Amino acid sequence: MKTFTTNAVLATLIGLSWAAAAQGAERTVTLEVEGMTCVTCPYMVEQSLKGVDGVVDASASMETGTAEVTFDDKRAEVEALTSATANAGFPSRVHE
Repeated sequence: MKTFTTNAVLATLIGLSWAAAAQGAERTVTLEVEGMTCVTCPYMVEQSLKGVDGVVDASASMETGTAEVTFDDKRAEVEALTSATANAGFPSRVHE
């Protein structure tokens, strides 16, 4: 029984290491977003960003005109993020 438990633990650890290697680095960018003029606009921007595969979190602010997006850089690219907001009616670009 001890050998089975040890093998199960090792298999789990190897599996976790493999899964971590398959993931990219988590990256956060701030986008300047045009056209957020009402209280529902940030929600629409956030939902468009969260619909992009690889996005971990998104938060938008009408007051600052920005959105902060955290994503897995192996599964998503900045161009996909800006396309998502543009398709929702809110053109965006990386804040510099």
